[in-house]
Amino acid sequence: DLSISATCINPFTLRNGGMIPYYVNDASTNGDVYCTAVGNDANNGLTPATPKAHLQAILDAYELAPEDVAFVDAGTYSAGAPPISIDATDSGWSNLYVTIQGSTNPVAPTVFAAPSLLTPNVFSFAYAVNVRLKNLTIRSGTVGVKLYQSSNCEFDQVRIEGSRTTGLELERSDNFHFVRSVLWKQLIAPQGQGVLLISSQIAIENSVLWGSPLAVYVSSGDLMVTNSLLEARGPDGRVYFFSV
Repeated sequence: DLSISATCINPFTLRNGGMIPYYVNDASTNGDVYCTAVGNDANNGLTPATPKAHLQAILDAYELAPEDVAFVDAGTYSAGAPPISIDATDSGWSNLYVTIQGSTNPVAPTVFAAPSLLTPNVFSFAYAVNVRLKNLTIRSGTVGVKLYQSSNCEFDQVRIEGSRTTGLELERSDNFHFVRSVLWKQLIAPQGQGVLLISSQIAIENSVLWGSPLAVYVSSGDLMVTNSLLEARGPDGRVYFFSV
C-alpha cells in the first residue's frame, strides 16, 4: 500500500564500510585541529562545521562501530559527574577500533577534567571491546579511568594525572594496552596508585608512571612492562605491589 509511510524520530546510519568521523568541540576554536565552529549539542556532530559540545552526546546519539573516530578538539571538557560512559554499543571488534581522538596540537591539548577529587570516575568503560583513547589528558576524580569486563582496549599517548586514589583501574578486563602514555601523581598516600589490576591483564609499553606512592598494584591478574619508566614517591613508596 503506497499510502503507508513512517518517520524515524532518531538518527540512523546506512553504513557502506569504512570509517565514519564524528566531531566534538568546546566553546572556542582557538588552537583547534579538526573543527571550524564551536560545539553545540543541538548540532549533528557529523562535520567539522557542526560539532557537538560533549563526547557523551555523540556516544548517546550514535552507535559507534569498528573504524569510527570521534575527533574531540582542543579544550578542557568537564566530565565525571556523571562519567563519560563507553560500553558494548560503541565498540570495535577483531583488530578494528573505535577511536576517541584528541587534539594533536602540543600547545592546545584535549583535556577531560573532573569537577573535584571526590568525583568517582572521569571515564567509565563497561563491557567495551576494542576502544582506543588517543592524545587525551584525563585529570582529577577519585579514579581517572575505570574499566569493567572490557577487552582489547588501548590508551595511546594518554596522560592520566592528579587522581585522588587511582589513575587506571581494571576489573575483569583483559588484553589492555597502555602505550606511549603517562600516569602521573595519584595523590593520596599511602594508597595512591597509578594502576590497579583486579583479575585483569595489562601491557605497559614505552610509558611513564611517576609521582604516586604506588606505581602498580596487582590484586590479581597479569602484568607486562616493556621499555617503560616506573617510580614511586614517599618513604613507603613501592613500584610494584603483588597481593598474595
